Amino acid sequence: MITDIVLQATPREELGKNASRRLRAAGRIPVAVYGEGRDAAAVSINARELGAILRSESGRHSIFTLAVEGGDDATVKIHEIELDPITNKLVHLDLMRISLTEATRVSVPLEFVGEPVGMKLNGGMLEVHLHAIDVECLPKDIPSAIQIDVSNMDVGDQLLVNQIPVDTDAVKVVTGEDHL
Repeated sequence: MITDIVLQATPREELGKNASRRLRAAGRIPVAVYGEGRDAAAVSINARELGAILRSESGRHSIFTLAVEGGDDATVKIHEIELDPITNKLVHLDLMRISLTEATRVSVPLEFVGEPVGMKLNGGMLEVHLHAIDVECLPKDIPSAIQIDVSNMDVGDQLLVNQIPVDTDAVKVVTGEDHL
């Protein structure tokens, strides 16, 4: 989901483990920015500003502008978040530059709405195997989530990816059609 958030970034002069530790101690996160046929860049961003983006409605699926000090602005999306396995704090971030005029592939979360008939009347359970599917579309058309009404499902029913209702023709589902 495209947002009008602008995140300020500072180029990193020092690279490596110790430099990254000093950045994190100062409240900044080391970031790698790459994509769109341009050279990769090492920058740092304010951890609080990033936290505001991650807590927003679109969360880690946000598309925002990265303004690099002394450089050019780029439209980016979060590609990978690295967390410390013990403290669960953000350690490193990968941002990918994207074009607003070319289709991009993203993972969109699935939201299941309603209580299945099979659960209500027959004591069944709703078993979910996929929590997100991959779609390809222009950045402006990326849905924040795809809602699936499961209220008509009975015991033994299954829903394949090709049966998931996608609201618009601009969004193409790329996850295999036979996945559950």
